[in-house]
Amino acid sequence: MAKFNMVVPHRLPQGEALRRVQGEIESLKSEYGDKITGLRESWSNNTYAFEGAGGGFTVPGSVTVGPTQVEIQAELPWLAIPFKGRIEAVIRERLMNVLG
Repeated sequence: MAKFNMVVPHRLPQGEALRRVQGEIESLKSEYGDKITGLRESWSNNTYAFEGAGGGFTVPGSVTVGPTQVEIQAELPWLAIPFKGRIEAVIRERLMNVLG
């Protein structure tokens, strides 16, 4: 597994950013729920912890909504490393749309 960390800044009040991120997570679950198995998730204050499998690989991680940024941390399987840049670009674009 390889570390995946990214930070996306925002200018929203933290509560509004949290509400939007929570909505986006629900949207992603609806959109890709049939491709994810064994999803375990929990919210603790402003941090969403998750673990799920797709394509035969389990990915654990977290999303933390702070006062000025959203931080995503995850463990990517080694086979996903060549796609790390694309993964980050897609996540960043979605988050910027949600937080914009």
